[in-house]
Amino acid sequence: MIVKKIYILVNKMTIVFDSSIFKTLNIRNFGKTFTTNDTVVVNGRECVITGKKAITNCFKIGLKYRNIYFQIYFKFKSDEAGSLASMNMMFLDNTRISDEITIIRHLGAGSFGDVFRVSVADKEYAMKIGLDIPRGSDTISAIQTEIKIFQHLSQNSPHPNLIRSFPIDFPLGPVILLELGQESLDDKIKLGALSFQQTIEIMLQICIAVEFLHSIRISHHDLKPNNIVFVDGYPKIIDFGSSYHWENDESFKDRRSGSRGYKHSDPTTNSAQDVFSCCFIFIEMLIGKRIRSYNSNVQGGIKELSEDEIQTNLREKQISEENIQKILQIFQSRQTIELRHLIDIAQSIQ
Repeated sequence: MIVKKIYILVNKMTIVFDSSIFKTLNIRNFGKTFTTNDTVVVNGRECVITGKKAITNCFKIGLKYRNIYFQIYFKFKSDEAGSLASMNMMFLDNTRISDEITIIRHLGAGSFGDVFRVSVADKEYAMKIGLDIPRGSDTISAIQTEIKIFQHLSQNSPHPNLIRSFPIDFPLGPVILLELGQESLDDKIKLGALSFQQTIEIMLQICIAVEFLHSIRISHHDLKPNNIVFVDGYPKIIDFGSSYHWENDESFKDRRSGSRGYKHSDPTTNSAQDVFSCCFIFIEMLIGKRIRSYNSNVQGGIKELSEDEIQTNLREKQISEENIQKILQIFQSRQTIELRHLIDIAQSIQ
């Protein structure tokens, strides 16, 4: 059964969102679980259900907290069991949350929750809000992970290539207020908008930012072009939901790896995953395409470009043979290369 509590004084049945909901909630019992005017606890706040709606494998419930109206989207797996896969907190465009905060529009979603473009005191930011529910019994939620990382970063001088966060009082639970990026590195790669020299400059800035993170014993652990955005022309690393502060030299063994397209096969140090990702990002900027792509006909579902294919793509970009050999050296040593060595090679490319 879903975790429920009976509040005798208010005569309400309260459904508490916690990790057990992923094991117990499915398509068949969704309709019976949520009833209009019942109470749902969202990030520790009691909200009243205003309605519910089914949309194929996705359901939503409308909620009210004080004078704020919002929705929770439930996405179920398409298998026979139809078990819960994810939940997201959603606000309608132009929703006024408080005297200072207005939701402008939804920007995107991930395992952490959702990102919204917001106006706070007449200035625009990105705001991340998550349902504070850990998927594993021994982990904290991604939104709380990121909050802890930003707290640690605030103890050090700000780095120009790490996204800045700002304090905010939000009525519906843990949030992160961030600088607003204009576009992602992934956008620029797809548009072919980067010159050879811009690629080198961006890569060096990102690598030096990662070097700074490692110097204060933080691993990002999910570096990829979508997690690098441009703020007033500066590339900045975002999304620290998979990051961790090194607890000891062996802590990497118990940590989540990065996204599949940028995942190290067997990282042996706290820094190895980030450096591997940097190698892939650098080469992808140069060739203008992904090194790994999803293909159901390939074992493991991922096809990776060969060294010969990368070399051909580099020649098509009219990169000199000398520089091609340096870039191939990065690809060949991607599993073991040290970050400082990667930076040295990138600085030598002209």
